[in-house]
Amino acid sequence: MPAGDYPPHPLEPDEARALVRQPNPKCRTGARDRAILAVLWRCGLRNGEVRNLDIDHLSKSDQSLRVMRPKGYRKGKGPRAVGVDDQTWELIDHWLTFRPPGPGPLFPTFSGQRILGRDLRTMIARKARDAGIERRVHPHCLRHTYARALYDEGVGIVHIQMALGHTALATTAHYLESIGASEVVAITSKRTWKL
Repeated sequence: MPAGDYPPHPLEPDEARALVRQPNPKCRTGARDRAILAVLWRCGLRNGEVRNLDIDHLSKSDQSLRVMRPKGYRKGKGPRAVGVDDQTWELIDHWLTFRPPGPGPLFPTFSGQRILGRDLRTMIARKARDAGIERRVHPHCLRHTYARALYDEGVGIVHIQMALGHTALATTAHYLESIGASEVVAITSKRTWKL
């Protein structure tokens, strides 16, 4: 089975919270990593999108992020705005007390460069192990966790599509296929009829 064909395996809410709690918020790297994890989980960004965020993509007036498709990136349909909940916004604000002032990446390395995709994946896997999560956790897992949370909260598929930046509704439906499977089984198994 090709890697892209594995069914999504979102984290449970308690697992996601445990993951975000792992980085130490009292140091620069920990504050940055905690904010990154929260943005991936609570805003549904792709690996490349979170790495491509710049400081000027933050909008305090409506508490949102302007998500830009990275140059040469084929996924998504261009810029979109995503709302940021209060708790995630607090973690971003806390990170900004450590981030050097000026333009550039929202989540830079110590040298001011954009964090690399492999470094982001490594950090997430390490923090997941530290949180006691025994399965593979990666940026896209957090994106599926976001989609599942929206679904569980009753958000319609078209709005989930817009939040995820999918060009096709079928892609969003694929995200939700396995998520709703247990719910469908529970509903359909309780139907009754008489012969």
